[in-house]
Amino acid sequence: QYRELIVRQGLIHEGVQVALRESQKGAEVFVTRGRTAEAIRQSDVSGVVVDVPITAYDILRAILQAKKQGSKFSLIVYSGMIHGIENLNELLQMDFTIHFIEDETDAEVKVGQAICEGAEVIIGGETTSRVARRRNIPFVQIETGEEALVQACEEAKRIMEIRALEKTRIKLLETVTHYTADAMLIVDESLVVRLCNWTLCEMTHLREKEIIGSKLFEIWPELDRKKFVEREEDKYDEGVGFLGTYVHCSKTLIKVGKKITGMVLSFQEVEQIQKRGAGRHHLCKRALYGQTDAGRHCRLCRAEPGISEPPVLQRNRHRPV
Repeated sequence: QYRELIVRQGLIHEGVQVALRESQKGAEVFVTRGRTAEAIRQSDVSGVVVDVPITAYDILRAILQAKKQGSKFSLIVYSGMIHGIENLNELLQMDFTIHFIEDETDAEVKVGQAICEGAEVIIGGETTSRVARRRNIPFVQIETGEEALVQACEEAKRIMEIRALEKTRIKLLETVTHYTADAMLIVDESLVVRLCNWTLCEMTHLREKEIIGSKLFEIWPELDRKKFVEREEDKYDEGVGFLGTYVHCSKTLIKVGKKITGMVLSFQEVEQIQKRGAGRHHLCKRALYGQTDAGRHCRLCRAEPGISEPPVLQRNRHRPV
């Protein structure tokens, strides 16, 4: 049923090392529980961690086993492992104590405290079990039920399917971007560059690895944030300065629902636009800079009267190209 599932052993820090090795081999989703799950999340391991839930049935099974070994017992678990059990002893009308630990060093202290309180049996996870066995006190492990494992594996399977779909979409986007003649940038909601094409590399004289991961403002120092970035039109075209070259820039917002999650930016050098239009139509260069031609709108014009035309274009104002 779960052919892609690989089973490995590792507790907390050992588990992090195992996850790191498997992630380097291509693993993307890690199914585990308790402190090990938390440790992997806090580490440098890239991937998604799916928690195996500890259910009420798992606790009750452990308690029933503990009652067979002693009349008084103590439950010692990680605080994030099981929720809502603080008053479990009152609910079940049983005489047992509950202790929470935050890390491995706490287990030694809490087991000692439970013994001083008269506990005859300790209930807990793997970390607690190691301490209890050293202290030579009876121990019952909280075992994950089949239902919880199936639930976690199904969630992991869904995540893998979603990630595979995302990879396909990203690959399609990369293909379209790289085969587009215009220079293109794709940035996320934090304005970090996530994708670019070779045309943009040529325009900026930078390598792809120098561009990806950089802030948009680092690649485009002349960018007017208020005028260009903070305006939330779905599409936006304007003539702008880009690394000392006048270009026509198009911006298209990427939205998920109503939330803006990124932008697609494309750049065309004005000189290249002139070449493509040569002999075919009249190109209004002033329109690239938001101006109008004799009161009429050109196809690229956004009608912002009063904006000065760059000196490099003043010599060629409105002549056919």
